[in-house]
Amino acid sequence: MHWAETAQLPKEVVLSESEHINDTSLYVRANINDIKQHYPDAFYNPDIIRLYRLKEFIERAAE
Repeated sequence: MHWAETAQLPKEVVLSESEHINDTSLYVRANINDIKQHYPDAFYNPDIIRLYRLKEFIERAAE
């Protein structure tokens, strides 16, 4: 979560053909809010996975 809160994010990201994020800052805030409210409830693990996928995408793009 620290990475997501401090990273320089592009405005838009296309993770895959079916995943187009129009506003990455809103996307990150929404996922972080869910994690903070419900952690460690495993039902919300997809929120954590989404942040990791976004991080991997942005780090690959920076290379």
